[in-house]
Amino acid sequence: FNSIQEEGKTQSPVILKNWFRMAYANYLLLSSTLKENKETFIADRELKRLFSTTYGYLGTESPYGEMIPPNLKLFKENANKISEGISKIYPEIR
Repeated sequence: FNSIQEEGKTQSPVILKNWFRMAYANYLLLSSTLKENKETFIADRELKRLFSTTYGYLGTESPYGEMIPPNLKLFKENANKISEGISKIYPEIR
């Protein structure tokens, strides 16, 4: 997330989205262990929702073909929420 925030103004949205997809893929490796109890299952669902929402803040193409630039402020807010959520579930990851 830090690389995306630091490089967000100079890198293309395609590169930023690739970095974000790699972060999500890494989270999915951890996620499979969270289905064991209800509390962590709910936290996992919330984190996946945050990942989905946050991805959209890295820029998109509108239905009319117009490029919508990244919103790095909203990205940073959600990225912080994701990091906090992961830290709560896995305190050993900081």
